[in-house]
Amino acid sequence: MNTIHICEGCVDPDPEQRAAKMGGGPEFLELMREKLAGDDGVTIKAHACIGNCSRRLRLSISAPGRWGYLFGAITRDDVDDLVAMIATWRAAPDGKVERAARPEALRAKILGWTPPD
Repeated sequence: MNTIHICEGCVDPDPEQRAAKMGGGPEFLELMREKLAGDDGVTIKAHACIGNCSRRLRLSISAPGRWGYLFGAITRDDVDDLVAMIATWRAAPDGKVERAARPEALRAKILGWTPPD
């Protein structure tokens, strides 16, 4: 099963959104659920914290036997790029997505990747 882990405890990295107590993990979680509704091949899990709090609003993608990715400093503007990245990741035989195939807006937001089990 392909799993997206989202940090629900994050506040929005945008200072204006954070000051207005808007955005952040809960809003992003709902946006991703809306975008991926009906996709039985993906499970979305919310977590209170997944670390690296200096790059607020983090998420990761993982699946058994596949490379996984950790993203940070994600905003609501990244939702469509993340959906595209997830599709590319799922299409790759082992989950490894070469840099040129990653959405440009996400390249600097990849904090790391984990090797397959």
